[in-house]
Amino acid sequence: MRDRWAAVADALEGICADAVRGDPPGPELAARLRAVVTARLLREGLRARVVVESDRRGTTVHVIPAPGTPRATALRLTIGG
Repeated sequence: MRDRWAAVADALEGICADAVRGDPPGPELAARLRAVVTARLLREGLRARVVVESDRRGTTVHVIPAPGTPRATALRLTIGG
């Protein structure tokens, strides 16, 4: 399971970078990031809660695995700031 999460974590970095498209932090960017990350997780068959925090300093994407998943697989990606 950890190997799958590690591969997805690497992919999410690129996916998030592509989704930013030079847009400033804000609700639109947060919604787009949440959508692309959720779609990728679903495609990989991984269950997790995606929380995106966006403010003028940058955007952080938190991926919180479903209960029963090893805690070490929680992800935090920071974009900008």
